[in-house]
Amino acid sequence: MLDKTATAFVIIRATEAVLIIVGNSLAIFVFWTQTFRQRRACLLLINLSAADLLVGVAESLILATMKIPIQGQEGDATSPFLPFLIFASCTSIFFLALISLERVCAVLWPFRHRVSSLNIYVCCIITVWFTGVVFGVLLLLSLYLKEVNRGYVSVIIHICLFVSFLVTCISYVKIRRRVICTSREQNTFNTRNRLDASNARLSRTLFGVLAISFLLCLPASVVYIAKAFCQSCVPRLLSRTVGSLRLANSMVNPLVYSFKMPAFKNALGRLRRRWRQNIEIRPAQKEQRLA
Repeated sequence: MLDKTATAFVIIRATEAVLIIVGNSLAIFVFWTQTFRQRRACLLLINLSAADLLVGVAESLILATMKIPIQGQEGDATSPFLPFLIFASCTSIFFLALISLERVCAVLWPFRHRVSSLNIYVCCIITVWFTGVVFGVLLLLSLYLKEVNRGYVSVIIHICLFVSFLVTCISYVKIRRRVICTSREQNTFNTRNRLDASNARLSRTLFGVLAISFLLCLPASVVYIAKAFCQSCVPRLLSRTVGSLRLANSMVNPLVYSFKMPAFKNALGRLRRRWRQNIEIRPAQKEQRLA
């Protein structure tokens, strides 16, 4: 008989993986096809959505190749696609830290932010992807080479992720008084132009993304670091729970965009209207052909 708990978590993770792929694919399409005022910020959001999309793809591959354990037997064997998942997850979290630093520059030093070169964004994006690849390769080597200690690699990865969360938190503490704690009307009148006001609104939206990501990913980082030092000290149910919460981090970002970002919401509304028009036109064309 299959383990009921393991089966339930497989269903939960599969549902999350599907929602991650659909939601982030839609987010990439909207950001890529629509024109926003913060074009450079949207470039970072596109890469964040791409990293989250890869998380959903990696999780789907892991679930497709895993075997649900039988009741009373050990499970959760290491998947060969785990390095791919680590690469995508690390990249996603690093992009959150990068976006938080970009928001600090946009709010605290708006003039320097406006005159900054696009090459800086490109270099930062390449660096984040390269760092994620390095972590994925390190975990891959630890799986197949005895000389590479998997426990040390896991600790290094999760410590770096924890530091990224600290950087993100410190960054948003710096801009909290300027944006989050100030009323929208006051922010609008104090800013020099519409671009500064738009930067403030985007910072509020991304603050919500950060807060949700922090609540979902921080428990997983703590549990996985503890598991690297003492695997028997962490219950299997707790490990599966925080893993599902961490996976949900890649799922909630498109939802936050839909509720908190007016430009994103308007773009989705335009897409719905186009789809409805296409659906209405096709039956009318069929009726004309039959007539």
